[in-house]
Amino acid sequence: MAFKLGVIGAGGIAYRRTIPEVVRELSDIEITAVMDVNPQAAEKVGKEFGVKWFDDEVDLLEQGDIDAVYIATPQTMHIKSVLNAAAHKKHILVEKPMGTSIEDDMK
Repeated sequence: MAFKLGVIGAGGIAYRRTIPEVVRELSDIEITAVMDVNPQAAEKVGKEFGVKWFDDEVDLLEQGDIDAVYIATPQTMHIKSVLNAAAHKKHILVEKPMGTSIEDDMK
C-alpha cells in the first residue's frame, strides 16, 4: 500500500524536481493530487501526472486519499498552508524556510 501525498504549490521546484522524482523514484509514495492558486498550472500538472488537481488548498486537504502534504509554495505562504494541513490532520513536509518573519507569518 502506497503512502498518499498531496502537493500544495505545483510550480517551480515541485514541478521541475519533486513531483517527477517522486513519481519516478519512490514506488511506496503515490501523488494523488496537486494544488496551485493558478488554476491553469494546477490543471497542467494534474493532467501531466494523472492526478486530481485543485486551485484551493482546503479542497485538496479534504480529500480522503491523502496521508500527507508536501508544501512547495512561496515562503510567505508556508505558515498558512502548514496550519491548514495540521487542522486537517495531515502529515506535513514543508520547504524551508518556514517563514520570513514572525510578523509576516502571522498575517
